[in-house]
Amino acid sequence: MESNLEKRIVSAVILAPLVLIIIYFGKIPYMAMILAAGILMLREWAHLTASSAHRAAWWLLGVIYIATPCYFLVWLREIPGIGLFVILLIISVVWATDIGAYLFGRLIGGPKLAPKISPGKTWAGAIGGLFCGVIISQYLIYMAGGDSYSGMLYGAIISFTGQLGDLFESFIKRKFGVKDSGNVIPGHGGMLDRLDSLLFAAPAAAAIYSFLYLQ
Repeated sequence: MESNLEKRIVSAVILAPLVLIIIYFGKIPYMAMILAAGILMLREWAHLTASSAHRAAWWLLGVIYIATPCYFLVWLREIPGIGLFVILLIISVVWATDIGAYLFGRLIGGPKLAPKISPGKTWAGAIGGLFCGVIISQYLIYMAGGDSYSGMLYGAIISFTGQLGDLFESFIKRKFGVKDSGNVIPGHGGMLDRLDSLLFAAPAAAAIYSFLYLQ
């Protein structure tokens, strides 16, 4: 366990700054990163669902599941004036939720959230992750000149949908009897394992933006 945690930390320290730099510059480097991530995730999905008798249907679901949020991640980044902030906010909420869920789950433990889908997840972790996501969202939106209510609402929706994304991928892996979607990132498994929360959070963020700003 400790060896795996060390790998996760080293991978995060190396990859996080690179990802943030690419997000900052946007345009072609950012689109290339999203495209590469999408291709890797589709490859993992195809491998993950290869044992199904309905491979074509699963492939179609995978294309929708992966391509839709990838499109929205590019679309949101291109919003004039606030695109960079929106993407950084989504990622910050997802990361804060992930870290909060891990810490609260380890420290408090208690009843399992969905034992048949993901035995390691607890209600304490889910609530703790939601709390951390809301806090970081409120802080960032307040620092950007927004109001506390918007920060709380945005953080809650992104954190909640991100956790749903995590559970959905866990359900798929459990259904096909696979522990990790791949081994692209040491300590983190595959791209789907690392980006599962974003695949649900990005469409939710796009829906919020459309509702709040395009009225």
